[in-house]
Amino acid sequence: MAAQRLEGGTLTIQTPENVALDLPLAGLGSRFAALLIDALLLLVTLLVMLFVTAMFGGLGVPESVVGIVLTLAVPLLLWGWFFYFEAFQDGRTPGKRALGLRAVEAGGRPLSVTSAAVRNLVRVIDLQPGVTCLVGGTCMALDSRSRRLGDLAAGTLVVRELPAEFPELPEIEHEALGAPRLPGAAYAALEDFASRRGELERAAAEAIGARMLAALVEAGHAEPGRGSAQTVLEFYEEEQRRRAAARLGAGLGSAAAVDQLRAKRKRWVELQDRVDDSGAPRTETEVAELAGDLREISSDLARARTFGAAPAVVWSLERLTARVHARFYRGAAGLGRRALQFVTGGFPQLVRHAWKPIALASVLLYLPALIVYLVVDLNPSLELALAGDEMVRRAEVAAAQPGSDYRDTWGGMFMGSDVLSAMLIANNVQVALFAFASGATLGFLTLYLMVSNGVHLGSTLAVFANRGAIENIGLFIAPHGAIELTAIAIAGGAGLHLASGFWLPGRRRRLAVIAERAREGAALVAGVIVMLLVAGLIEGFVSPARLPGAVKVAVASAALCALVGYLALVGRDRAADLA
Repeated sequence: MAAQRLEGGTLTIQTPENVALDLPLAGLGSRFAALLIDALLLLVTLLVMLFVTAMFGGLGVPESVVGIVLTLAVPLLLWGWFFYFEAFQDGRTPGKRALGLRAVEAGGRPLSVTSAAVRNLVRVIDLQPGVTCLVGGTCMALDSRSRRLGDLAAGTLVVRELPAEFPELPEIEHEALGAPRLPGAAYAALEDFASRRGELERAAAEAIGARMLAALVEAGHAEPGRGSAQTVLEFYEEEQRRRAAARLGAGLGSAAAVDQLRAKRKRWVELQDRVDDSGAPRTETEVAELAGDLREISSDLARARTFGAAPAVVWSLERLTARVHARFYRGAAGLGRRALQFVTGGFPQLVRHAWKPIALASVLLYLPALIVYLVVDLNPSLELALAGDEMVRRAEVAAAQPGSDYRDTWGGMFMGSDVLSAMLIANNVQVALFAFASGATLGFLTLYLMVSNGVHLGSTLAVFANRGAIENIGLFIAPHGAIELTAIAIAGGAGLHLASGFWLPGRRRRLAVIAERAREGAALVAGVIVMLLVAGLIEGFVSPARLPGAVKVAVASAALCALVGYLALVGRDRAADLA
């Protein structure tokens, strides 16, 4: 792990390449202001989206299409705004960009997709209670590095950044030969000799020049050899040019730093443009070239620090070094290919790896369901308190119409439509995201969510069973239930896995373990979203369809077998790709 030192609001990080990165940390005030800017832009975007969909509805676009757009787009925008900008716009949302802030990983690297996902999933907890931001604000006020819960879970920081640019230097008449060589007193003596040279007799001028040149040689400023007053004057003129270069670089550090900037600026700009415009290296030649670039820019950064370059130049080199470093270590596979590899192997492997918290979440879901089912079955007076008026009404409709379908109890206009599928997917995905994010509350809120969902499941089944209509709801739940309930249990397990980093860190640093398990939890949630997409499609079209009970049971059996085979067997023959 990189060595770190915090001093005066600046975090200094020593990278594995032995390069020191200075990260000036953003404070509570600037981060809250950036959040307000993003919130206003998000609100404007939502209003524009609602206006556009309403306009399309008035132009005759089918109501179902408008419903799908609103049902999926609103939660996608709310959950995805910050994630998109931080994951794919170099850690800067519009609000952060406006205030000169950037989210980075704790080691100074740009945010990975996983880190961006974790810190923004946990944001829903930082905003509590309601949207007051008291949880996140309190955490930032207490933490020496101004980190909220999302930062602690993801292992990230928000830093203030200087402009990432390399200043241009004006041209001088003669090429600068390096840093000034003489101390002030020696240069003043040369300057006095040059100004009085015309007043001296030739012999006296040559004698004084010889003595001055001998002193310069003895001090190591000039090469030994024959010389004269003219040689001393030439040395003085060269020193003038060196000092002119230093003056032209005022505000850019020492003369040596200015010389480095003059010599390397074109190369740095070219490298910056090339890194920004290209993806991960794919061939051996590209890898070798990028490795050379990384060594070069790391050395340049070290020299700039040694020469005392201006903070803006050092910061720009740090950002360029971090970008080259991130590109060099980025996997060759594209995001789409990596996602496919994860779904077809990495996700089931990760589920098996995290089986303990997932098993605990399953117990917290199914055990309360069983207990509440038995309690309500024995004491029907608890139905209204535990299941609610609407569910009791549906059960009574099912009981009054023997042989009816569950869709007959729903009464909703979207039953059996693509809009219903979109609504179910959006709702279930948000439940899963919240279950994972709740792990940041040390697991207590995740525990509550699992138990409360179990209570709802058990009480609902009991209400129908008490009226002899269990088949009505059972045939509706069966086709999608195994996938949906397993997905929710895995999401809860992801939250508990995150929380376990606090409670059971072992012999490692607690924050490092939390960040590692949070990244694994975020990967689990990514797989859960895919599962919920499948479950939502089944729940929207197959579950409410008027099909024979045997067909629905067959679909349910096939779904269960496929799910068990996928989670238990897939990916056992190769390494998981959890990136």
